[in-house]
Amino acid sequence: ARDAPTPAPPTPTPQFSTGQICVLLFQDLNGNARLEEGEPPLAGGKVSVVDATGALAGEVTTGEDPGGHCFEDLPADDYNVSAAVPEGYNPTTGMNAPLRLAPGDTKYVQFGAQASAALQRSGEDRTGGRTLYGVLGVILLLAAGVLGYYAARYDRAVPGSLR
Repeated sequence: ARDAPTPAPPTPTPQFSTGQICVLLFQDLNGNARLEEGEPPLAGGKVSVVDATGALAGEVTTGEDPGGHCFEDLPADDYNVSAAVPEGYNPTTGMNAPLRLAPGDTKYVQFGAQASAALQRSGEDRTGGRTLYGVLGVILLLAAGVLGYYAARYDRAVPGSLR
């Protein structure tokens, strides 16, 4: 009998069963809720990804990377991506994004925030005005007390023309 070469078994086609979600929290300098050139990433925020069952699939504190953060090797599923801005910032976009991740997908989500008025006035003493009003209020209360004391102590005789 003749030895015939055995054919190689077919190589299975790789199937992707996972995907990734890339998230960027950015400083929305002009407040238009869109990432535009020159708007940097916003460090110090929190981003989380939760699957359809409510289980936490990933969480990260945002940094300075202009590409944001990618949550890799996530099973194909429905997810809810949410962000929290750092103190002193106000969101300019929705802070929650539901999405469906199919096998092999890469989904991109962007969240924007703008510095609050208090941060925009950085360099100014934000307590100076309140302190001034407090001191002025105390002075006015003391003046009213002194006037009240003198008014009560002042025994003024009724003029004869009013009798």
